[in-house]
Amino acid sequence: MKKTFMQGMALACALATPGIALAGMECFRDRKVTQINIGYVDLPFGADGGDAVYFTLDNGKTYPLNNGFNLDWPRGQALHRTLLAAMTQRFKVTGYDHYGYGGTCDDIDEILVKP
Repeated sequence: MKKTFMQGMALACALATPGIALAGMECFRDRKVTQINIGYVDLPFGADGGDAVYFTLDNGKTYPLNNGFNLDWPRGQALHRTLLAAMTQRFKVTGYDHYGYGGTCDDIDEILVKP
């Protein structure tokens, strides 16, 4: 029952994020989240006033959420919850970047979750 609840929460969080944009760059596919850092994170894109969200994947790469998708925005809170659900349930995630000429993968603004 707990797993079904978490799967439902992951789906609800994914659906709460803004609509999927048509043009974007796939930055990673079918990876597992191993760590999430929030707040005043001392990483290259900065702490965004204490609202930053960074996450690390099972391949060792760390990505920030786009600063318009951090904890001070409802859409960032939804992506943060999506990352938490994916990490705790060991779901696979695929990430996209839609900003900066079709995406540069310097930050992530869309997360696809699947069991």
